[in-house]
Amino acid sequence: MRILVALLYWCVSVCHVSGEEGTNNNNNNNINNNNTIESWADYTGPGYRKEVFPPVSQGEVLKVGVSVQVRNIAKIDEADGVLWMEINLRVKWRDIRLQLPPDLEPTNYIPLDPAILSDLWVPDIYIVHSSEAKTPSVLTSVASVWMYGDATVDYSGNMFVLVSCRMKYAWFPRDHQVCDFRMESFAYTLERNEYVWAPPGLEVSDNIISEQFLISFQKIDPYTRTQQVYGTYPALAFRVHLTRRLSYVLLQVYLPSGLFVVMSFVSLLVPPEAIPGRMTLCITTILTMSTLLGVAMQSMPRVSYVRAIDVWLLSCLAFVSMVLLEFGVVIKLLEIEKHSGGNEKKPARLSKKNFKETTVQPLDSHTHENSTAWSTPAPPPPSGIRGQGILPPFILSRPSSKRVDQVSLVVLPGCFLLFNLVYWWWFLKGSKAAMPNDLGSDVTEEEKH
Repeated sequence: MRILVALLYWCVSVCHVSGEEGTNNNNNNNINNNNTIESWADYTGPGYRKEVFPPVSQGEVLKVGVSVQVRNIAKIDEADGVLWMEINLRVKWRDIRLQLPPDLEPTNYIPLDPAILSDLWVPDIYIVHSSEAKTPSVLTSVASVWMYGDATVDYSGNMFVLVSCRMKYAWFPRDHQVCDFRMESFAYTLERNEYVWAPPGLEVSDNIISEQFLISFQKIDPYTRTQQVYGTYPALAFRVHLTRRLSYVLLQVYLPSGLFVVMSFVSLLVPPEAIPGRMTLCITTILTMSTLLGVAMQSMPRVSYVRAIDVWLLSCLAFVSMVLLEFGVVIKLLEIEKHSGGNEKKPARLSKKNFKETTVQPLDSHTHENSTAWSTPAPPPPSGIRGQGILPPFILSRPSSKRVDQVSLVVLPGCFLLFNLVYWWWFLKGSKAAMPNDLGSDVTEEEKH
């Protein structure tokens, strides 16, 4: 009896498993009938070669559509002259050799793994003067590939691009930097393909903010080709304008250095007899100014030419040094006044004696009785000492220490005020003339949203 029950259970189990296998086979057949594409090779076909340029109609060229969305300016390295940008690059082209499902509409697309690009022909687009490009990834690379029903391949990828930028600092800190982002074809000339801006063209995120620069973008529409030795190649480009914010440098460099110069002028009000206090103030001011100059030079890009801020800092250091030199002259005059204070009065009293006419009587008693006493006129009184009457008065009047301080208290601040007027007129006018007139005029509000 037990054997009969076991045989019956075995028969039921075999029939159930056979039924499930039949159902699975029917489902697989339905899936294969609905989707004719089973692998990547089915999109290309047996005769597809990715090294061969896609065929086009007679007299036409392959159009490659490019659009760029600038998401962020990650870093601006002024020392190395490079710019890190986070962009979303989108490239479209058509390859009629691709085999797509016949029921796929031209406006519909199939999302595919970006790894399929290794089996397809892709445009040889590259970024000029870009030494590095990184594609971020979380689980997979941040990229996508769509295939449309009209054999159009649409690639979109997020990447960080390092772009070289020729920066000029002649008008620092009101300098304006221009960085070009140029995309060109490396091997195919305009006779084979053409690069065009695909909608929406150039997009700029609204949250791009820099604490040191005002950033704007400009699409260079006329730039569609580049002439090289072997021919003319298609190209597209946009421009990044970096205008430095002047407020930071004004508060950190210009204002402190100007206050140090004014503080050095205050030392002229201290009596010259207070040598320790006045000398301490002068030395402290010039040392602080030298420290500020060194710190400012280290925090700025190193160049081999004179910048606008160098003129200001060196001039401020020169004014502070002149105050110290003026005090040295005052100290020397004080020493001279102390040593010669009691000796200059005696010659002055001797020079004021009245020399009268002297009558000399003859010594001989047998002088003729009608003879009169002969007189010898006295020599003219000396006009003074040390050649007075020959040298001009401004040389004879020795400058005193108080007089030097009084003149310096007017001349040095006046020269500094005149320097400020000339410097700021030259600085603002020259830096404005160095800026382009069409600053970011090609980037409209519609392209930003």
